[in-house]
Amino acid sequence: MEADVHKLVDNCIVCLKAKHPTTRFGKLPPKSVEVRPWFEIAVDSIDPYGKKRVSALTIIDIATRLIEILPTLYCNEYGGGVPDGPGSARTARSASAR
Repeated sequence: MEADVHKLVDNCIVCLKAKHPTTRFGKLPPKSVEVRPWFEIAVDSIDPYGKKRVSALTIIDIATRLIEILPTLYCNEYGGGVPDGPGSARTARSASAR
């Protein structure tokens, strides 16, 4: 069955147009030692899209992988700080954990 799926995907016009052949996805980073919910979060923004220019803020709890997606308004101001601990560029410590 796996061979049939590969054959179908390799010959599918829509699949060939939609998927870039060199796209490689990385592995998820290992979980940190701290496993308290909402102690460490990953925050990202989804840029405006569509005719209504809707955007959103995504917040992911590193310990439980719980996802919160919040709609946002356009904002051109930045107010924030620098994370206290190590992490990726998209990882920040929550203010309540300080």
